[in-house]
Amino acid sequence: MADGFDGPKDPLSSTLAIQLAVSDPAASAWVSANAGSGKTHVLIQRVTRLLLEEVAPARIVCITYTKAAAAEMADRLFHTLGAWALMPDEELRASLAGVVGIAAADALPEGRLAAARRLFARALETPGGLKIQTIHSFCESVLRRFPAEAGLLPGFTVLEEAEAAARLEAIVDGLAEEALAEDPILLSAFDTLGAVYDASAGRFQKGLYGVLSDLASKRGRLADAHAEAGGLDGFVRALHGRHGLDGHETEESFDRRLSETCDVAFLREVCGVFATRQKTALALSEALAPVLETGALTLSACELLVFTQAGERRKGYPGDAPSRKLVAGFEEGWDRFADAVAEAREARTALRFCQVNAALHRLGAEVARRYAGVKAQGGLLDFDDLIERTVRLIDGTSNAWVLYKLDQGIAHVLLDEAQDTGALQWAVIERLTEEFFVGEGAGDAVRTLFVVGDEKQSIYSFQGADADLFEEKRAALKTRTPEGHRFNDASLFLSFRSTRPVLEFVDAAMLDGEGKPLVGTEYERHESRHPVLHGRVELWPPIVRPDKETGEAWAAPVDEVGVADPRRVLAEAICTEIKSWIGTEELANPRRKVAPGDVLILCQTRGPQFQEIVRALAAHRIPAEGADKVRMKDDVAVRDLLALMRFCANEGDCLSLAEVLKSPFWNVTEDELFALAYGRGPKRLWTVVREKAEGADKLAAKCRLAAEEINAARRAGQERGAFALLSCVLERGAPTGRQRIARRLGHVSDEAVEELLNEALDWELKHPRTVAGFLGHVERADGEVKKEQGAAGDAVRVMTVHGAKGLQAPIVILADAVDLKDTGSAFRRNPLVELGNVENGTFRPEPGCLVCCPRKEDATRGYLAARDHADGRRREEYRRLFYVAATRAAERLYVCGTDRRGRKDDAPLDECDWHALATHAFGKLPQHHQRTREAGWGGTILVYEHGSHGEAKERPAVVAPEVAPPAWLHDPAPAERAERVVAPSRLGAEGEADDTPAYPPRVPGQAASPYLRGTALHHLLERLPEVAPERRRAVGRQLLARDAASAADAEREVWLSEALAVLEDPAFAAVFGAGSRAEVPVQGRVGGKLYAGQIDRLLVTETEVLIVDFKSNRPPPERVEDVAPAYLAQLGAYAALIEKVYPGRAVRTALLWTYAPRLMPVPSELLTATLA
Repeated sequence: MADGFDGPKDPLSSTLAIQLAVSDPAASAWVSANAGSGKTHVLIQRVTRLLLEEVAPARIVCITYTKAAAAEMADRLFHTLGAWALMPDEELRASLAGVVGIAAADALPEGRLAAARRLFARALETPGGLKIQTIHSFCESVLRRFPAEAGLLPGFTVLEEAEAAARLEAIVDGLAEEALAEDPILLSAFDTLGAVYDASAGRFQKGLYGVLSDLASKRGRLADAHAEAGGLDGFVRALHGRHGLDGHETEESFDRRLSETCDVAFLREVCGVFATRQKTALALSEALAPVLETGALTLSACELLVFTQAGERRKGYPGDAPSRKLVAGFEEGWDRFADAVAEAREARTALRFCQVNAALHRLGAEVARRYAGVKAQGGLLDFDDLIERTVRLIDGTSNAWVLYKLDQGIAHVLLDEAQDTGALQWAVIERLTEEFFVGEGAGDAVRTLFVVGDEKQSIYSFQGADADLFEEKRAALKTRTPEGHRFNDASLFLSFRSTRPVLEFVDAAMLDGEGKPLVGTEYERHESRHPVLHGRVELWPPIVRPDKETGEAWAAPVDEVGVADPRRVLAEAICTEIKSWIGTEELANPRRKVAPGDVLILCQTRGPQFQEIVRALAAHRIPAEGADKVRMKDDVAVRDLLALMRFCANEGDCLSLAEVLKSPFWNVTEDELFALAYGRGPKRLWTVVREKAEGADKLAAKCRLAAEEINAARRAGQERGAFALLSCVLERGAPTGRQRIARRLGHVSDEAVEELLNEALDWELKHPRTVAGFLGHVERADGEVKKEQGAAGDAVRVMTVHGAKGLQAPIVILADAVDLKDTGSAFRRNPLVELGNVENGTFRPEPGCLVCCPRKEDATRGYLAARDHADGRRREEYRRLFYVAATRAAERLYVCGTDRRGRKDDAPLDECDWHALATHAFGKLPQHHQRTREAGWGGTILVYEHGSHGEAKERPAVVAPEVAPPAWLHDPAPAERAERVVAPSRLGAEGEADDTPAYPPRVPGQAASPYLRGTALHHLLERLPEVAPERRRAVGRQLLARDAASAADAEREVWLSEALAVLEDPAFAAVFGAGSRAEVPVQGRVGGKLYAGQIDRLLVTETEVLIVDFKSNRPPPERVEDVAPAYLAQLGAYAALIEKVYPGRAVRTALLWTYAPRLMPVPSELLTATLA
């Protein structure tokens, strides 16, 4: 609750009073909000109160964690403001009462009501709109406003995650190739890492890419750590020093150290005495003999005497007791030897650990440097850059005026999901708001910071979130808030979402036996807004793998999941349960029958269990939205389209053709495909399909349709690229390709298909339009398609817990509660951890001191301490993930899973899985509300439920009238034909031209093409009129040298003289003078025909228009009546078009014969006849 809050005691009244206090625009506030307690409502309430206080919308900055959350907040805010704009006075007063308090609403004057109505328009008209955005969007807007100050190119591009990952991978590939070719330092680093990563089965690449990418994502911390140590070499020296090494050691130096520190004489005595004994003593002597043979001890040999193969120090002493008594001081001497070996072994481990991480940092720094260079060269930023560059921009003293400009435009900052805000993101928020509380910034005008979040819901550490910062920053804000500046510190505990049984279960699961929280530092129990409504929690027993696998068909695919597989059994059980609910069982609030959209299935990852549930839902024909995120090329419809492109790129790819034929596009069955493919001999499958298309049976009809449509798609791809190919197969036909996909698969592939089309468009903007090129790009890419699954529709939703953050459903199923996500072997995962120091019993990581340890035997004590600290934080986030998952449920929660190998029922609460936490919770819940029922797969289901159903509220039945579709609906549409555009220059009889005898060329024996001559003369008469007379010959020669290079020099000179004769003739001065235009395009419709062409010369005056067409015939006709009809038709078309452009002006036409030269006017009556 709020500090100093002393209000009503019932939960609802207390909550409403707290909401009113923390939404006060005159005070800063920090709100810790339990799940479902209405934090978004409080955010919107505060924004509306700020607007009611006439704060300019542009001075309010609201930061959310995701774009979806920002969109939802803006939508809800504008819905409220839009409703206010139309409300009658009394309704508006009542609505305002819920925002500003009853007393304040009653006191509102009429003018304030009018102002409230205008808020909608005011918010819409704000330049740039209300600033409700993610932290990345905000930082991007700041950098675009001040690119020069930030050292960026204006108009920089922000890289999407997939593209950034692809560029990093390319850099690592290039780095390895360069190291192999010419860089011995980098090659040595790769060799060092190759010795500890398994180079087989792709693990070297996968592990190295992962850890280098992780380092690159933390490049800011990495660079700071290197800089603080004086550079990369200084960091490496410090790393060695931390482990007691000077950096000059080699593994051979530990052999020398061992020879110097060990009592070799003692060992020789032991070897000699034990050689005369039996059994264990003799075995020790035989092991020591080769070690002592050279007189120089080696660590690799000595450690076999002291340590087991598992790396544990041997207990007791070697040999039998009688033998040991024969050597004076045996036990003391052996202890000294064993201690020396252990010390040398630990130092060697530290050396190997330092060598691996020195190589890792060297490669990581080089990758980061090259990645920065690639981005700088292309004007690119990734999401991390947006934050880091903004921090650097507003934190530097040289850019103080930038912060001043920002400060002048911001009066109120609201931060949502503060628990998932990382350290750098907090640096942006704190720098923007520090002037709110100090100096002149804290003056007369009220400026506030509002923060809301929940430490228990911090689940994004992989994106830089740090749950510890929530309490740390709250304490810091309270400390720096000055006297006189009001600050409300409050918590919201009342859930408006979940029923009491669900919340009681969550509280029992999140508290240990002594009432201490398993998540966060403080835990406030939940209260329900619906304390008497019915709720239920069920805990299903884990499904175990049968002792003996049932026999499967010998021909079944090797990767097929068997019917007895626990994942399939669980998926089938979930689907059976859902089918029994739909339309039969009732929900409590409101009281109605269960619908598919009421069910939300959550998994920790999109692993095998997730995929099996999606498959089972489809098999049971339960309406479902499919996976919330899929790899684009893993989508079924996309795979069919890729197979089509592979075949179009290579006609001999029979496998791809077979895949396409079975796809929804052509629906060839297995038996029909076998009939086509079997016994075809050396023939290609495509040949068989085309031959079969000539037949008359059902399969022939399928083949005929497939052949026609594949040919059309292939032609489109060859002519216009991959996008055209995809569009052809998706949009053509009746039904279209899209409709065929929907008929078989539903609409689960819509987003993936759209993403493939968008990818094709993006690719073709940057690369040649080739199907093979785009296909290779998609095969290499690893893009994902995220489906927005917000408000429940009428289909079951299957999502990860991270994807469901902020969502809710009446019924929630946690399907993989037995899995321990991200809590397996650290050596298998190879995570980066930060080394640190233990202070007062608490491990304190050292920022930027990032290390990893691929092999267990190379782990040092410092690394183990850091790993244990990191594993502890991961386990706590795992429990927070359970809290988030469980609190999505409004009325019913089901916890289930499949048993995993090595699971311990008695694991400590801070190390156990969700299912064990649920079992622990059931042990603390009131027994009189518990019952059991038998599970169909064996075992007992625990049920906890109580409460009553609410008032019945049936969903209005919407009965659509049954109307038979018209017969033409699915008929192929008639082929559209583009209207023929007539070129005036092509009018007249086909092939008709002036067939009068031609004069011989003026340069005998050097005749060029008449078309080349005509084109050259046209270009000269177009360009030379704009050139000064004295320069026309020189410019003309340049033009002819470019346009008529194949003609002889003498011939070109004749053409140039011919053109200049026309231009220099005073009779043509008006044609080429001021106001005339060359090569004028004209298009229009005359007599029902569409014409398009270019007029050689056009002269427009106030009273008339002159159209001149150039002709280069040799010789020209003497009379206009002898002009070829095609020429007259051309001029007639031009004249008819120009009359529409310049109505009321006389239109004259003429032919300019360049050979004479002579201008021949053409009478209008001749032109009219040509168009009749």
